[in-house]
Amino acid sequence: MKSLFFLLILVAAVAIGGKFYVENEYKKELDKTLNSIRPVADINYRDLKIWFDGSITLTGFSYLNPEGIGSVNINEIKVVTDDKLMPLRGKSLFKSNNQLPKWLKLEIDRVAIDSILAEPPVEDECTSFWTSFIYSEIGIDKIFSNTSVSFDFNDINNARAEVSFDDQVSRSYMTINFSVNEARSAAATQTIPIDSIDMSMSLDAQYASQFNDYCANKLEITTDQYLNEVVASPRYSFDTFGYNLGEQTSKALALFMTGDKNLSISSKPADQLKKPQSLNALSRENIIRGLRLKVKLDNQNVLVRTDTENDFISRKALKAEEEGADEKETEIQKPRRRQFVDVSTSRISSAIDQRVKIWREGEKARIDGVIKSISNNIAFIEIRKFGGIATYEIPVNEIRKIQAYR
Repeated sequence: MKSLFFLLILVAAVAIGGKFYVENEYKKELDKTLNSIRPVADINYRDLKIWFDGSITLTGFSYLNPEGIGSVNINEIKVVTDDKLMPLRGKSLFKSNNQLPKWLKLEIDRVAIDSILAEPPVEDECTSFWTSFIYSEIGIDKIFSNTSVSFDFNDINNARAEVSFDDQVSRSYMTINFSVNEARSAAATQTIPIDSIDMSMSLDAQYASQFNDYCANKLEITTDQYLNEVVASPRYSFDTFGYNLGEQTSKALALFMTGDKNLSISSKPADQLKKPQSLNALSRENIIRGLRLKVKLDNQNVLVRTDTENDFISRKALKAEEEGADEKETEIQKPRRRQFVDVSTSRISSAIDQRVKIWREGEKARIDGVIKSISNNIAFIEIRKFGGIATYEIPVNEIRKIQAYR
């Protein structure tokens, strides 16, 4: 009995020792990678853990923009699978002679991204779906999100990847079907091993209304005009998809932008489109037809135009249209990208309702937020954090330096 007891202790010691050894090896590899890219990207993490169920967690991930403007912070990144020995397999997991796990899941929990990193240059705002979400202008200084990516390898010839994403403004879900064998040989065969893609997304109506109002005010038109004359226009569709997909698709996009509607897009790419080297030889018409797109709004089919190439609006035509409109201008001013600029404390009131960075006397830490008001020489700074909003009161005479985002 005593021998069995000591044997169990020995097994436990070996298991725990092995766990810490593998953890240390992973940390060394990760640190080596991060050190090699730190000159161009300031990336750090707090800890890496390997658990006895085969999962791996990375906590306290942070990224700071090289220019010092904007950061990304992630509470936890977790990889979990049915293969309890996955951490021991390491890089060899996806080699062609290795058995894949039945499933693998990547969870990215509580991501906080400074909205400045997700916003387009000022001159591109409101020109397409991707550039119409100006978070900072509606009071969102940080985008809080969660992401999940799961892989189902039960059938290696019809494997599935599912991606879900949600933040304060939107929810998205995507499914990709692919062949594992084709994916393993993709580099050699130069093919894209995707059989089909299904994507759906929805917008929060309240936030969508604020984005639309901002874009309408920027263009000095009404919100209805913005939706019906800009979003539903061929140009907006072109900038969004790279092609003008037709009147019905443009109108569906305008309805979707009002919020609380589900837009779904599916594609089963033709074999020709799976060979990147052949894409340059294909016309836009053939690319659109080859994608075999299907679009639905609230489960109602939307006609996608795939008629002759001459009917597609071209980027060259758009540019000529813009240049023609600019001929009447006596002076063309180059649009300026927004940035943080110094503001003197004597003019701090000019930064009310603007994003600011504040450094206090005698402190190295920086305060990021929005100045909501100034009263009795006290600045009230609204700061968004996980779980809600906090308001800081800072005496103006204690501010060493302030910058406003303009």
